Amino acid sequence: MLKFYSRFEISDETGDPLTDHDMTQLHYSKITSLQKAVFAKFPELRNFALANVASVHSKEQLLKHFSPLSQENLRAITTYLHLVPSTEIEKDYRWCRYDTEFLRELLV
Repeated sequence: MLKFYSRFEISDETGDPLTDHDMTQLHYSKITSLQKAVFAKFPELRNFALANVASVHSKEQLLKHFSPLSQENLRAITTYLHLVPSTEIEKDYRWCRYDTEFLRELLV
């Protein structure tokens, strides 16, 4: 019973259950937001930013686009998206990891 309810998707705002369609829409919305962000600031990810959402929504496809990036590029993207602290305030957040594997997984 715990396994069933732990996978039961609900709305963060209303607490109402979400359908499969609602969950797909939320997922696609997040991918679209990521594409818009990288399109604006990171020309090396232009292929990802212009791709159809259905062709880049899986973990494997996201890893294919983000794996070639250097640690500096991954750090720049995650900082731009406010997923990790900027270098100016990094010293206040010593708990945060900045290795390539973590930054890539954070984006995916």
